[in-house]
Amino acid sequence: MKEIIFQNCWFIVAGLLFFISGVYIVQIKAYHLIPGYNNIPLEKKKKVNIGMVAIAVRNAFILLGILLITIPILTELLDINQVKILLLLASHFVVIISSMIIIYKGKKYKIQKN
Repeated sequence: MKEIIFQNCWFIVAGLLFFISGVYIVQIKAYHLIPGYNNIPLEKKKKVNIGMVAIAVRNAFILLGILLITIPILTELLDINQVKILLLLASHFVVIISSMIIIYKGKKYKIQKN
């Protein structure tokens, strides 16, 4: 088991960084770390419920971190190393695209004017 962890230490470190940055964005209100948020104009920023967007990004980052840690270890334990990178890319692609769709289509991420 030590060899498996040592061989996948880069995946574990990257997964922990994703996990920690996901928690950091919400707890410290580091909204500048949300991809694309700094590039939108101030008028559009006022229409965004950034707290809800931060929670969605946090959830995606935490899920990405967990996947980045578990997939390499599981592929080693199940002896299917040939598909490790393919599984990582596919899982991250699905999480990122689904998170973008949820944020883009979700009404709870827009501030409603009464």
